[in-house]
Amino acid sequence: MRAEGRFKEAVFVLRQAVEALPDNADAHYRLAESLGEFSGKQADAGDFTGAMANVIEAFSELDRATTLDPGHFDAHLYYGAFAINVPPLFGKQQAGLVHLERAKSLAERNPGARPAAQTAALYRFLGQAYLAAGRTEEARTAWEKTLSLESEGESAEAAKKGLAGLKAAPADAAVKTAPAETGDAASLKAAGKAAVAAGKWAEAADFLRRAVRLDTTDVESILLLARALGEEADFGYDERIYADQNWRTNLAFEVARVLETAHRRIPDDPNIQLTYASVCVGMPFFVGKIDEGLAILEKMSKNPNLPDSLQAEAAYQLGLGYRKKGRAVWAGLAKNSPDAPQVASVYREFGLRENPKPVAAGERVEVSFHLGFQDELEPQTAVWVEDASGRHIRTLYVSGFSGFAKEKQVVLPEFAERTRFEETDGITGASIDWGKHSVSWNLLDRQGKRVPSGRYTLRIEVSWWPSMRYETCAADLQVGGKPAEVSAPKEPLIPFFHVRYLKK
Repeated sequence: MRAEGRFKEAVFVLRQAVEALPDNADAHYRLAESLGEFSGKQADAGDFTGAMANVIEAFSELDRATTLDPGHFDAHLYYGAFAINVPPLFGKQQAGLVHLERAKSLAERNPGARPAAQTAALYRFLGQAYLAAGRTEEARTAWEKTLSLESEGESAEAAKKGLAGLKAAPADAAVKTAPAETGDAASLKAAGKAAVAAGKWAEAADFLRRAVRLDTTDVESILLLARALGEEADFGYDERIYADQNWRTNLAFEVARVLETAHRRIPDDPNIQLTYASVCVGMPFFVGKIDEGLAILEKMSKNPNLPDSLQAEAAYQLGLGYRKKGRAVWAGLAKNSPDAPQVASVYREFGLRENPKPVAAGERVEVSFHLGFQDELEPQTAVWVEDASGRHIRTLYVSGFSGFAKEKQVVLPEFAERTRFEETDGITGASIDWGKHSVSWNLLDRQGKRVPSGRYTLRIEVSWWPSMRYETCAADLQVGGKPAEVSAPKEPLIPFFHVRYLKK
């Protein structure tokens, strides 16, 4: 099936094989291979939700394979190659290097046991992993080893390209290294606590990362680090997202990794358990931890040996998690079967929810709209004004990610094309979600001048993710003269879009 490109069918069959042979390392490895190939096809087709889920499952299967059989060369090699080629947001680069070095050790114990091409591929990926870790000379040695084993072919070409890149790099180029550990764990922790108290979350995270590396059993440092990272992620989007669109995603994965490590090392600490499980259910879907979090919370909410306060918090987080899972089912239905009559029922469930804002004064245009759907993440939304010729006059609102990522975002194509993100820095705000919202236009253009009377078009564009639901609405309004109002035709995802010109 894999040879024929039928990866979905291969995954189905191999899952059955793993169920029948749960202790067979090779079955887990073969399933991981198929999941990895299937995830690539899904990503190419734009199904990033499915791709992410299968990447996470593939790593889980590889972990199982290498645990069952530490000498499984192919599983270690595939783990490493896969880890260094998936996006950095999965946080697997370091683990990938460890598995590649394990495969190298196995190959050196039994030289000649494998085809030269396979060993050449090992050193090719080792070179790639070493370079990513800033270990330049080791990367050079690995690629030279690749060429000694294979002078032509894919691995050889990759090694030649890598060596050429090293040769072309400036001699004084800075080498990427891990930050040096300075100070003892106690002083780093104290500095981190002071930064937390001051609300300096990025600074606190830096101190506490180093403190936890020096003392992996300090529960307080671990929880403080998780809090600092979480606060940094919850801060929202800012200019940093323009340089790195994965910035907040990487923070989400780091929080999950920190708490998962703590949970594994200190499994009986209820505070660690509760914090880890809460993060599992609260993090974005692509972290892939919600089921694990729900299982922990189920046990904690029913554990009579825990204080009432912990049981109650576990029950509350459990409810949040199940509500989130139910919403994900609806989002999947809307994505996979958008024309099914049941999807209309889903939209009806998202009845009007008010998000009141202070009422503006003076001559103005009030724009009211209802976002009639809720997905895993808040949608990206933009509201703007055009004149009768279609020229961008003023942006009234744009969601944080898109507003700061500007032309690097792809989910609001109409807004991007029509506005070129002109003068959006002061307009960009926190992402809004399901419910009724309003924005006001004071009739000034981007230069702060009062626009002439005439007909203007108010537009809204919204994109939900990962369901990829998308909607636009527009309404023409006469500005100047008598008060006027108009509503756009009702749409399933934006059931209400109303604009009013007011004199006072």
